[in-house]
Amino acid sequence: MVLKDRDLFMVTDRSGNVPGTQGHGFGLYLHDCRFLSTLQMSVAGIVLEPRATDDSRGNVALIELGNDVEIGLADGSTLARQKLVVELRRTLDGARRTVFDDLWFRNRGSAALQTPIRLAFSSAFEDIFEVRGLIHARDGRHDALSWDGDRVRLAYEGRDGFARTTWLQFQPVPDRTDDGGAEWDLDLAGGATFELLVSTTAVESPAVPDAPPPGVLPKRPRRAQRDRPPPPTPWLENQVEVATGSPIFERIVERSFADLRMLISTNGREEYFAAGVPWFVALFGRDSLIAALQVLPYDPSIAAATLRLLAARQGTVIDTYREEEPGRILHELRLGEYAHRGLIPHTPYYGSIDATPLWLCLLGHHAQWTGELELFRELRPHVDAALAWIEGALDADGFLGYDGGGHGKLVNQGWKDSGDAIVDADGSLARPPIRLVEVQGYIYEAYRQMAALFERDGDPGRARRLRSAAASLRRAFDRYFWLADRGFLAMGLQEGGRPLRALASNAGQALWSGIVAAPRARLTGRVVTGARMFNGWGIRTLAVTEPRYDPLGYHLGTVWPHDNALIAAGLRRYGLDAEAERIFTGLFEAAIDFPGHRLPELFAGFSRTEFETPVPYPVACHPQAWAAGTIPSLLATMLGLEPHGSDGQLVVRRPRLPSWLPSVELRGLRVGGRAAHLRFSRDLRGSTQLKVLGRTDLQVRQVG
Repeated sequence: MVLKDRDLFMVTDRSGNVPGTQGHGFGLYLHDCRFLSTLQMSVAGIVLEPRATDDSRGNVALIELGNDVEIGLADGSTLARQKLVVELRRTLDGARRTVFDDLWFRNRGSAALQTPIRLAFSSAFEDIFEVRGLIHARDGRHDALSWDGDRVRLAYEGRDGFARTTWLQFQPVPDRTDDGGAEWDLDLAGGATFELLVSTTAVESPAVPDAPPPGVLPKRPRRAQRDRPPPPTPWLENQVEVATGSPIFERIVERSFADLRMLISTNGREEYFAAGVPWFVALFGRDSLIAALQVLPYDPSIAAATLRLLAARQGTVIDTYREEEPGRILHELRLGEYAHRGLIPHTPYYGSIDATPLWLCLLGHHAQWTGELELFRELRPHVDAALAWIEGALDADGFLGYDGGGHGKLVNQGWKDSGDAIVDADGSLARPPIRLVEVQGYIYEAYRQMAALFERDGDPGRARRLRSAAASLRRAFDRYFWLADRGFLAMGLQEGGRPLRALASNAGQALWSGIVAAPRARLTGRVVTGARMFNGWGIRTLAVTEPRYDPLGYHLGTVWPHDNALIAAGLRRYGLDAEAERIFTGLFEAAIDFPGHRLPELFAGFSRTEFETPVPYPVACHPQAWAAGTIPSLLATMLGLEPHGSDGQLVVRRPRLPSWLPSVELRGLRVGGRAAHLRFSRDLRGSTQLKVLGRTDLQVRQVG
């Protein structure tokens, strides 16, 4: 169970507990530190089992627990099964960095119940990189656990100059306390209830504080207020409203937006989508940019904030340890003890080859939806620096690549960044320098987007040069990346300009940008949606016919939802509408089968002939930002939305609803500051028709 609000997040089992065992990622986290590594409730030594759970609100969990076994009582009698019910309402408050637990114990039997309740807790204050098993270098000082009446303090003084403190406060005051927890004597008559309030607060400060922050423990809530849902964040209030003719699809869309809202984090005044829980609750250039791109049709504000945030941390110097270079957009920013001490290069780390062109792409697409030039003008120095970095990093053939990192750095710097992700058809690992196929497409799209903005801003000469660079890149791309004997695009080029001939999803993702010549794009599109690549729910990262294929290999045969969303957009660009619909339908059906209708970061590549439901990847992040954005992105793709914000116009090109989705309404869709309510519906012939509801000053035109 995952809860998150702003920068505070918590991962527990389905009963709401953080088990006090080793080798798991459960806990309460803030800024890459685990502030609580045990939080487990027991009654008479028995851990109660969950009977019903609801964590759909993102920062609130409602859990009902019960005793599935008989409980031995202090007087020698036993409590029959299902006679003790505990209702837990847990709320994360990111602004106060506090978890509020409201527990109600009810005796459903007729006889009196007398038994101890114990709440065990502990914290080792591990850095997230230690929790993941990557580094162990924590040698700060742990303070002795300190009790003071109704509260207890756990503290750690790190070697980075920060004290990290966890405060727990209780109401009523525990009957007994020790170094591992607190106990209350439960004494309930038949049908009676007992309420226990617990707050857990994470504090970062220069020194260990003597007292908890004021107002840590809330006043006892009135019963009538306990089930009132929390107010939505402004981002959720402002977005386009989606209504559909499919209740199950509507629930999937709602889950997608709820997950995206949960993943909103803050850095200063700017908001962004953290990449994923639990391992990547941080600013990631590539992930945050793609997630913001996915939700542009629904709310462009997060894109603007992400662009500003990344621009503020754009590279300015040459730093080989962090792979920083002037103009380069960061890959990952961490805020924990290991980052502060320089034990990892993520302060920030710049080792991604695609974040910089993707930053330019998002800026261009944002302008298409909003029609505004203000953000482009504000970020113009950063645009110039990003373009200069790209142009300075191109090789003799005009391609952008990477040499592979050294100690503590990424060997592969595209979105498939695991060490064994980029392979050749004989199964061998690619030899640097590596120039990935999709990255050249990102550059092509960045050039075209920036050319349009420079032209609108009164610089036609710069626009011409960028269009010329795009055309040259497209010609070189056609010459080097097409594999005529295999009928699809190479995954990339390696040492000596040799193509990587393995069939991989990278080839499909290149279609998104339009860099591929139309006949070759259509051939590639049909190959990547064929039996070797499509497992029934989505396109695998690597074809089953490749020697390195592994259905559970992180980038070697699994299915990544966001990858499929980009590929589907590329397929639609080249008129492969049926193939795009196949992806849309497959991921819709996958979402039905995943718990809570939540698409995970990735899932296994096993086919539907092998398993009836998609097989989870064991340690996938969920929620993951670009996985949460996949269904909204696919919906916009299938509706054919093409914004022309500077002209106050929306072109709807070949809208296509599958048979399982009879209608879609978009209420408050905005292009160039003008809003419209649109309804799409399938007619008896299976064609999709568009109707503009009400009056609008937005020009809406259907094509095809």
